[in-house]
Amino acid sequence: MSKGKTLWKLLRLWRWLKKRLTPNRTIRMDISALRLSPTCQLPLLLHFYEKYLPRLGTFVEIGAYDGESFSNSSCLADAGWTGNYVEPVPEYARKCEARHARNRVKVFNLAISDTDGMLDLNVGEAFTTASSDALSAYRGIEWSKATAFDQKISVRAMTLDKFLLMNAIAIGFDLLIVDVEGFEEKVLGTFDLGYWRPKMLIVELNDYHADFVAQATIQMSARRVREKLLAASYMQVYADAINTIFVHDSTRLNW
Repeated sequence: MSKGKTLWKLLRLWRWLKKRLTPNRTIRMDISALRLSPTCQLPLLLHFYEKYLPRLGTFVEIGAYDGESFSNSSCLADAGWTGNYVEPVPEYARKCEARHARNRVKVFNLAISDTDGMLDLNVGEAFTTASSDALSAYRGIEWSKATAFDQKISVRAMTLDKFLLMNAIAIGFDLLIVDVEGFEEKVLGTFDLGYWRPKMLIVELNDYHADFVAQATIQMSARRVREKLLAASYMQVYADAINTIFVHDSTRLNW
């Protein structure tokens, strides 16, 4: 065998071994470059971002509010991620745009629901909700009862599947955040998880929250969302009284 052919075979063998022995992983998140919002309710969030998400990626957040208060994603936007913020209240959407004016994000002034059409919202700062059950609960809970729900607006709504299609969001995008104050089942109930397969979801679910024990309708709705995600090849990697983090099996096993 000629020297040239031997070298070529050795090169092919080296490439094959490199492909087999090198994990098929993207560059992990560098959490030293991230600054969580001071009001973020997930103190361990950066640990999960570092463990399961790439250095750069794409997120979609439903219920963005002002883009900073209680935000789980403002740190990603500041680090160069491509972001898609959905916020139905015009005033809050403008604040979100101003907060992320220098970032690679788009802000959409609309709502996400289980059908297309118009949706009525009870506006109350961070507790703004389209759920009458959540509104009733907030008016009686100690930490929310002082909120003035003195404005009701009607906004354009569409399904999450339609929103993702219209905005060319890639299948298997990195992060989906849903924080819609008791309206989570309307957002995720008809969502095709098997098709879109976001790598990670952060969802506000209050079926573990002591202050909602008397709110059976709200807790049952949250429980149905949790069960839907667990049945769709997602694993619950963190849960507290407010937020739950789910990671798709394929993402978890690849890390």
